[in-house]
Amino acid sequence: MLTVSHGAKKYELEFDTINPQSTENLSRQLEKLTNVPLSKQKLIFKGKQLPIDESPLNNFNVKAGSKLMLLGMKLDPDTDRTNTSINKVAKDALHIEEKMNSIEEQIKGSFTSRTS
Repeated sequence: MLTVSHGAKKYELEFDTINPQSTENLSRQLEKLTNVPLSKQKLIFKGKQLPIDESPLNNFNVKAGSKLMLLGMKLDPDTDRTNTSINKVAKDALHIEEKMNSIEEQIKGSFTSRTS
């Protein structure tokens, strides 16, 4: 078991000593438990920040019974809604651009065939 503290809460997580997981896999588990996005997480062990990548936890001497700290802010539902809206507008803009490019190609093709 690993103990990860985030704020006032503590989370107990399974730790496989034979096939230890990567720091990224641990962070993805913590993302589900804490609602702290992976990109906003900082994992601290023995005063040092761990990289969130494919590095196995045992590379940092993390063992069963180790205690880690998670730093990071949870997603604010209002901010999340705003980001979702922004992403939708960006997607719609790309769709409109693709349509305009298609129409432009049709017009050019029509104009070229008339002048030939």
